Amino acid sequence: LVVFYFVERSTTSPLIQFDIFRARAFGVENVVLGIAMLVGIPVYFFASEYAQIALGKPPINASLVLLYFFIGFVVAAQIGGRMLDRIGAKRPVVLGCALAAVGFALWAGKATDLNFSSQIWFIILAGAGVGLMQGQANTDAINRASRLSYGEATGITQTVRNYAASLGLAVLGTILVSGLRSHLTSSLVARGLPLSLAAATANRVAEHQGGSGSAATIPHFVRLDFAYASQTVFYVMAGIMAAAGVVAFVGLRPGRQQQAPEAAGDESEAKSAQDGEQTPAWLVGTSGAGYVAAPIEPSPGGPFAHRRGAAYAGVRVGTLHERAVQRRARRRARRAARRQGW
Repeated sequence: LVVFYFVERSTTSPLIQFDIFRARAFGVENVVLGIAMLVGIPVYFFASEYAQIALGKPPINASLVLLYFFIGFVVAAQIGGRMLDRIGAKRPVVLGCALAAVGFALWAGKATDLNFSSQIWFIILAGAGVGLMQGQANTDAINRASRLSYGEATGITQTVRNYAASLGLAVLGTILVSGLRSHLTSSLVARGLPLSLAAATANRVAEHQGGSGSAATIPHFVRLDFAYASQTVFYVMAGIMAAAGVVAFVGLRPGRQQQAPEAAGDESEAKSAQDGEQTPAWLVGTSGAGYVAAPIEPSPGGPFAHRRGAAYAGVRVGTLHERAVQRRARRRARRAARRQGW
């Protein structure tokens, strides 16, 4: 990555314009996404393995763990989207990271009970936390840099997410295998095997890559040892989400994103300021974020056009009916002006 950075900075046509990271929120959101995606994708693999090996469920029933996770994810994602539109990205991202950290920690605390029904609400809570923050962080990151390069912003965020997911799967997988090997060695020694033989057997079992046997045939102590190894993974996931929340809390600013005014709007405002006139604004249309303000351009006939514009500056335009009302207001204003001798 370091070599890639310096090569791209010295290339005339780079794949990535690194100036895009001058947008503070874009950089922070990508850091948050990178940290959170260490968990966001690998959790599906580890939850499925935990359900099959530790809980002894067949694959079709093990998918229930992912179903409950997705229930929380989908519901919270809808809530997070509304929060993003209303109050900005910081609150849903920070709150989502906090909920996910709590959910994973509580799930980890129950992982060794081998009782799925006692874990359901904690799985839903963890999924809700991930759903509340993930989409909002990604959307806000892309929107922050959309004026510079939408394609580059999308490519960068997707690269960060995929790279972090791959890294998280490797790191958490190593933690799982190491923990399982350690717990199996202790369990086998406790059952009378010599340490060297117990270590060799534990290493072989921990690195086993599949088989044709049923999960129900796995000895209970092996299932329990896998649960303890998975518990460590879930605790690490909780810590990772907490770290993402701290970065979001410190790095992001509260409130909705404020877009820079368009160049045409700037020129219009500058011209109005030079002429010494107050250019009114009305609401010309609606979008998902509400009404959009646009300057009124006075008619080019007559020195008192700005006064006429001020007369109906408060009229809102958004529907055909409102436009008709506006036209009538303009006619009345012109008639009133002629009667007063303007």
